[in-house]
Amino acid sequence: MADTHNHVPDHICMMEGPDPELSISTSQFDDLRDDLRRADDEISRLQALLRENNIDYRRVHRPSQSESLDNSQDSELEVGEKLPDLPQEIMFQILGYSLTSSTTLTDPFYKGRKSNMTPEEQFARKKINVNFLATSKVFRDEGKALILKNNDIVFTQVAALANFAKIPAALRVKIDHVTLRVVGRYYGDKAKKEFNMQEESRYHALVPKFKIPLLARPKGMIKEHGIHAYCYMQVGDFLKALFVPRRISNGRQYKLLPSLKTMRMDLINFSDHLVLGRTYFTPIIRWHLNKFLDELLVTGGSLGGEEDEEMYVLRNLVSNGGLFSENGAVFISVPGGLKPLPPYGITHELVRSEEVPMKSFQKYHPEGGTPPKSHPERKTVFKWAADSLSERKRWIEFDYLTGEELTPDWNDIESEIDSEDMYDESEDEGDGSDFDHGSYDSSSSNHLLGTDDFYAGSDDGFESAVETLEPIFKSQVVVDETTD
Repeated sequence: MADTHNHVPDHICMMEGPDPELSISTSQFDDLRDDLRRADDEISRLQALLRENNIDYRRVHRPSQSESLDNSQDSELEVGEKLPDLPQEIMFQILGYSLTSSTTLTDPFYKGRKSNMTPEEQFARKKINVNFLATSKVFRDEGKALILKNNDIVFTQVAALANFAKIPAALRVKIDHVTLRVVGRYYGDKAKKEFNMQEESRYHALVPKFKIPLLARPKGMIKEHGIHAYCYMQVGDFLKALFVPRRISNGRQYKLLPSLKTMRMDLINFSDHLVLGRTYFTPIIRWHLNKFLDELLVTGGSLGGEEDEEMYVLRNLVSNGGLFSENGAVFISVPGGLKPLPPYGITHELVRSEEVPMKSFQKYHPEGGTPPKSHPERKTVFKWAADSLSERKRWIEFDYLTGEELTPDWNDIESEIDSEDMYDESEDEGDGSDFDHGSYDSSSSNHLLGTDDFYAGSDDGFESAVETLEPIFKSQVVVDETTD
């Protein structure tokens, strides 16, 4: 997918690099940690001073948050008026309504980034009333569970995914699907609302020119004539964030979402000028994650080129017998957020291995039920998937040997071939044992008649095909004349 000769306008060179904002946030975190350490030292000093004067600071009455809320509520009530006592079930139901988003919920429990959200998501995020979680410990624990249960979670920032490690493991283990939205960012000497990355874009049919916002380099970086891209390295950072940080897990490596089975990864603003993107996340997949997903959908990865090396590496996240799917770009950055794009049709591939028997493949789906019967003459497997992001899922049949999807036309042709009318033994003149079926090469579609030139469109290929078929036709004519 990478194109080393397709420069951006004015021949401005582009280079992939780490997140330039990460160093700033890291330094801010270090400053806060130093302030916290100084505050703890001051508290310890004051406690020691109280003990020296025989003052027990632990007996000092501190009004709880619930008491302060009750006092504030009582002050607003009239004399003799009392708030109604609602059953706990009704309170939790109200809490669930207040914590349910009308669309996908981006970066839960973390500060949102407007440039990574659509206007609808920005509006819906403001409607989530997280203030309920501060009412009591019961509401906080129940509210976290309701947020994760009632919403489709989308992570758009690496820091938000890493911060998710603070959520109790009992809640994280219930998550089996997640969406990672990787919004590529580009930095230059000066910020621009629209920067023309490519005159002729392959990003999307409705994007004739690849224009996206250009961010200014953070202070402290050297200014020079070039573009700093944070795209595929961001993919690697997201994949690394799927593990609990070692400082939290006592040095051991634990998966952030142990029950994760399906994942969608939206690649946004990814240019085909990015070179060797796979090098930034291949080691993470190979030596840390490996094959752990049943289904993986990647959007915005294929830009119409033939060298989809990054997609080939991401395919290794899917376990044998799983489904790897690709789709075109579904978002693009515009001033103020993300703009949705009409989705293309999804292409599916069954990830298979010779070591995996067919009986180990999925036979039942909670939504689709039991799949139809496989083709009697071919080894096929059914998967519950959709042809497009805008369509409902259905049972799709795949060839077990090649992993390719079987189209309805192919199924119709196979059913006609296997019909009794086509194979009536009373009309057969031989058992066909001497017929040479040839060898099938799955890597090439031009395997008929044992020559690759038959469908090549060349004159030599056509003439060779005619020479092969002409004796057969002549012999057939002679047999017919003799019969008559």
